[in-house]
Amino acid sequence: FRRVLFRSRRVPVTVDNHAVRERRYMILVGLLGMLWGCVPTVLFPFGSPDAYFPLALVTVGLAAGAVGSMGVCSRVYAAFLLPFFGEFAVGMFVLGSAQTVPVGLAVFAFVPVMLGLARRMDAGIAASLRRQHELDALTVRLSAAKEDVERTNRELVSQVAQREAAEASAIGQCELQA
Repeated sequence: FRRVLFRSRRVPVTVDNHAVRERRYMILVGLLGMLWGCVPTVLFPFGSPDAYFPLALVTVGLAAGAVGSMGVCSRVYAAFLLPFFGEFAVGMFVLGSAQTVPVGLAVFAFVPVMLGLARRMDAGIAASLRRQHELDALTVRLSAAKEDVERTNRELVSQVAQREAAEASAIGQCELQA
């Protein structure tokens, strides 16, 4: 686990290795989601359905908090959320009591909402990055245009100075001849 994580940090991201790094990260996050999905089963055996209600609130809170850090890439968030809530919701349905089945249904209703939120965050960040790239390109073009205008202005000032000097010289010669 650490080897995969730390080895991927040492290698710089390039176009060639981007897909491999993304796949590794998604596998790692999916395993983490499955691990978190198993926690309720380990901590609270299936025999105690009353313990699942506070745990459902904690897991929903964890997923809502994870959208802030993983929501920037909706596929990564889905890789975490689906195994995480899948195991939890299935556990609720397996218990089959009148209290746990609605909690399982609520979890299944919560997942699409959170995935939609992650997709919106992902799209918003992508649009923001596109705008930033466009602004950077515009800044480069404006800087080049400003340099061209300044160079042209210097040339015009130089030409005006030369003409004024030539006119002054011509006026001076006319005064000398007169």
